[in-house]
Amino acid sequence: MKSEANSKERILAVAAKLFAEKGYDGVGVREICAKAGVNVSMVSYYFGGKEELYNALLDDLNARSATFLAPYLDFNIDLYQLSKTEVVQLLEQVADKVVDFIYTQVSQDLLTILLHEQQSPKISFIPDGFLFMRRVMARLFDKAIEDREICLKAVFALSNINAPRVMLHFALNGQQKFSSEDILFIKQHVRQYLHFLTKDVHD
Repeated sequence: MKSEANSKERILAVAAKLFAEKGYDGVGVREICAKAGVNVSMVSYYFGGKEELYNALLDDLNARSATFLAPYLDFNIDLYQLSKTEVVQLLEQVADKVVDFIYTQVSQDLLTILLHEQQSPKISFIPDGFLFMRRVMARLFDKAIEDREICLKAVFALSNINAPRVMLHFALNGQQKFSSEDILFIKQHVRQYLHFLTKDVHD
């Protein structure tokens, strides 16, 4: 049972690396299995096929994100029971925890896959944390969650969070890991942006 779990994890790890390097269309099941050291039938056995394997990577990331954020955030909270001042504080907390997750739990391979996914004309993956951020912003600005302004505000907030990870070599000058001091600096920068964004919000 343990070796079976290890095989599945190896397939996921190798698939993430190859999808990040070559894109979805540039990778075949045989290559993934060869580099993972497993029989080619294992992808069908565990996942069903290449598309399902790709989606499993995204689903696993979203599940880990939800598990990571769950002790700090209640995704089902009734935001209209909070004052706008409290919602602003909640937005800052969401941003802080998303920074923690992205900078401590997401590999560079998975981040690259997410960037590829966001360029797709058919968006099939929207993380729960990002949707929650949009909900919070919709409450703050008294708009629908689908409103274009809310979508753009949320994207700009996420861009502020992601930028150092996306531009890793520029941010860290060749280093590979962000220190706790780096992460604190990123949080402070993101909070400055959120303060600017919400400066005219009043109860």
